[in-house]
Amino acid sequence: MKAKKAKEPVKIRFKELADGNKSIYLDIYKDGKRKYEFLKLYIIPEKTPFDKVQNKTTMDAANAIKAQRIIDLTNGTAGITDKGKMGKMLLDDLMSIYADERAKKGQSLSNSVVIKAVAKHLHAYKPGARLQDVDKEFCKGFSDYIQHVTIKGGNKISKGGAHSYFILFNAALNMAMRQGWIESNPIAKLDKEDKTQRPNAQRDYLTSEELRSMIATPAKDNVKKPFLFSCFTGLRFGDIKRLEWGNIIEENGGWKVRVTMQKTQKPVFIPIPNAAEILPERGTAKENDLVFETVVNSLTNSRVSQWAKAAGITGKHITFHTARHTYATLLLTQGADLYTVSKLLGHAEIATTQIYAEIIDKKKEEAANLLNGLI
Repeated sequence: MKAKKAKEPVKIRFKELADGNKSIYLDIYKDGKRKYEFLKLYIIPEKTPFDKVQNKTTMDAANAIKAQRIIDLTNGTAGITDKGKMGKMLLDDLMSIYADERAKKGQSLSNSVVIKAVAKHLHAYKPGARLQDVDKEFCKGFSDYIQHVTIKGGNKISKGGAHSYFILFNAALNMAMRQGWIESNPIAKLDKEDKTQRPNAQRDYLTSEELRSMIATPAKDNVKKPFLFSCFTGLRFGDIKRLEWGNIIEENGGWKVRVTMQKTQKPVFIPIPNAAEILPERGTAKENDLVFETVVNSLTNSRVSQWAKAAGITGKHITFHTARHTYATLLLTQGADLYTVSKLLGHAEIATTQIYAEIIDKKKEEAANLLNGLI
């Protein structure tokens, strides 16, 4: 006999409004009773690509709230402190709940992909593992597993990737502890050497002199203006590739770029210095026409590398993303505060921006050490 599919207790529904927008509400059904919760979130008519991005962000928020309501209903039935029952939760479900919590807080949407990868590796490490199975030895074993497992193509997970996976698993266990599902996080009991270690990341960037040298050097295949645009705005390649003229705004005699970052889904407004030099001629281009039509993904990094060598820059691994590192380090070198730089870069956490500050501090230390031995 075919099993009956359980009905979803919470559904997303829409109400058409007179202005063409759609109001999002939840249809919640429990114990034979139905109630509605209007979220004060709205889907707008999609007239531009920017509208599509905004609607996607809105739906992600609505789905995150829906997931939380389902958790609330479950906890209300089973009892949030019933550790016997919550301990039987599959780790797959734990990571799914954690992904929903992150989405609700407006964290990077790309995190959900990484969290799914963590769930996949947890399943591969111990198929069918449940929250009650997670102890100090389990965590130690998982740390060792993700550092040595062979993945597709016969490669191993990078040190940075393994560290990110372990950090997310740790965060999910911290969430379980906050909810009262476990007494403590067993990862806290591990010795430092039993945990994954953050690799020493090298972020090559251009000094102001090197940047001037590249500006003065011709570049092939029209990579120059997109690269310089990134150097002066900090935008990633993906954001520049899909940038439209409607995102370029004139304000108080200057220019700004308005964009929702592809990686983090964070909306940012960034001043554009030297706009006349780093923007192409608009001509008759419409609002939804691309600003940089000639950006070619597969060849861009090699073209930038060749251009850097022609400019006399050696000993550094120069790619398109170097422009974003250049933007951050130049701002900090010129005295911009960490919080402002973090906002301009669209970072979800200021700790990410702190890496650039550490680079600047290291360079200052190296410069000061040059004076050793003079007396």
